[in-house]
Amino acid sequence: MPAAKKRASEPVSSSENAKKMSPDEPIQSEPKKSLYVNNLNDSVKLHTLRENLFLIFSTFGEVLEVKVSKATRGQAFVVLKSIQEANLAMISLQHESFFGKPLRIAFARTDSNLVKP
Repeated sequence: MPAAKKRASEPVSSSENAKKMSPDEPIQSEPKKSLYVNNLNDSVKLHTLRENLFLIFSTFGEVLEVKVSKATRGQAFVVLKSIQEANLAMISLQHESFFGKPLRIAFARTDSNLVKP
């Protein structure tokens, strides 16, 4: 047996696990009130994206902020009032079609400045 082959009993390193993950699966961080939304249709005007993101996320709770910018086309941050609201929105809207593209949503790496500790 060639040395390059691994035995089934050998542990798989985290870098090997990362390679096996689908690029469509967001890497999850700990739950936060801030959500990172990507795979947005970059042909839609920014104010239209912002308004529509506000509308669909407000279905799940009070939206404190929707941040969309030209520099990060195809991405947005949405801040809800509570972690529970953010979690419900993320679970409910994951892969939902939004301007012809499926939403990809994950908890943001850091919370917004609007979120008080």
